[in-house]
Amino acid sequence: MKSRALPIVAVSFVGLLLVLVAAEFAFRNVPQLMLPEWQIRHLHKEMAAFPLQTVADAEIGFLGQPNQRVAIRTGDFDYVFERDHQGFVNREPRPAQADILFLGDSLVEAEGVNIDESFPYLVDRKLPDATVVNLAVTAADPERQFRIYRRFGRSLRPR
Repeated sequence: MKSRALPIVAVSFVGLLLVLVAAEFAFRNVPQLMLPEWQIRHLHKEMAAFPLQTVADAEIGFLGQPNQRVAIRTGDFDYVFERDHQGFVNREPRPAQADILFLGDSLVEAEGVNIDESFPYLVDRKLPDATVVNLAVTAADPERQFRIYRRFGRSLRPR
């Protein structure tokens, strides 16, 4: 009896080990199956490979590198990221005055989409008589947005 039980236990152990290894591989390499903390770490590693540059700023923390135009390609999406002469997501020449001024974080900045698909650009197209400028910056909380407005937005005299 002992001689028959040993192979069954061994095969079961090897099978369980293979299932655990496969699950570990899936959980580490398939973002949809990862825990939220692992998804964030995975995305951070993926984002580190992006060629987008920032510039340190004593008052604001960081801004986008001015005059950047970079094609971003990932397994999930492709887009072209564009920044103006001050490092914000606008096309040049940027207007000297703005009727509508957008402040915000990466959602308003248009992280992950072409500038023509961004919310500020779509508003600009829907309101052809209005001038729209986007001063959004990734991770900008309200205090940081206020500092951005004070330094870059006030001179645009938004209505």
